[in-house]
Amino acid sequence: MYRYEMHCHSLLSGGGEAIERHVDHLSALGWAGMVITNHFFWGDNRVSRELPWNEFVRAYEQDWLTGKAYARSLDFDVIFGVEEHIGGGKEILIYGLEPDFFYANPVLREHRLEDYSRLVRAAGGVIVQAHPFRDRRYIPEVGPVADLSLVDGIEVFNAGNPPEQNAPAEALAAAHPEFLLTAGSDAHRAADGGWGGIAVPRRVRTAAELAAALKERICVPLKSDTPSAAV
Repeated sequence: MYRYEMHCHSLLSGGGEAIERHVDHLSALGWAGMVITNHFFWGDNRVSRELPWNEFVRAYEQDWLTGKAYARSLDFDVIFGVEEHIGGGKEILIYGLEPDFFYANPVLREHRLEDYSRLVRAAGGVIVQAHPFRDRRYIPEVGPVADLSLVDGIEVFNAGNPPEQNAPAEALAAAHPEFLLTAGSDAHRAADGGWGGIAVPRRVRTAAELAAALKERICVPLKSDTPSAAV
C-alpha cells in the first residue's frame, strides 16, 4: 500500500513551513507522496488578493511547482490540491484538479459551495469537507455543510482536531455510505505531518489519478497517535 498525506500547508498558508521540509519529512517516513492543500482565495493565504485572478493563481501554484521539482529525485509525489473557506468557518478540500482549472474559473473567487460543486464535479474533481466538526471561535456553527449533496465526502480524521471532534465525523460517514472518506494531518509545520492520510493499493502520481482512486473507493483513511512509517 502507498501512503499519501492528504492535508498539509506550506509557506503560502498561515503558519506554514517550506514545502521542501514537508517532502523531506514524509519521504523519510516512507510515505509515497502528499497533497499540498494551501488555503486558497478566502483562507489564510499569503498571496495578495489585489492581484488579477490569473496572477493570483500563478502565485498560488508556485509552491506546488517547487515541491514537485524538489521531490522528483526522491521518487516522492507532490500532488496539487486546494483548501478553501466557503463561509461560516467551514472549509472544503478540492482533489483531482490542477491549476489550469482555477485559471479558467474566476467565479470561484466568490467562494460559493454551489459553484465549486458544479464546476469541480464537471471537471472530474472531488470535494471533501475538511474537519466538519471542528470547534473553534471562528466557526459560529459546528457541523457539516447544510446541503450534503454538494460534497462528495468528508475528512473523517484530522490530526488538528481532538478525538471528540473527529468521532462525529466517523459517525456521519457511517450514516452516509455514499461519502468518499479521507484523513489528513492538517500539518503546517513539517514535523506535524504523517499523523493521517490515506493508503492506496497503487501509486497515484497526479491529481487525476488520485481522484480516480478516491472514486473507485480503494483508498483507506489512516490515522495514528504518532507520525511514523507504521501509520
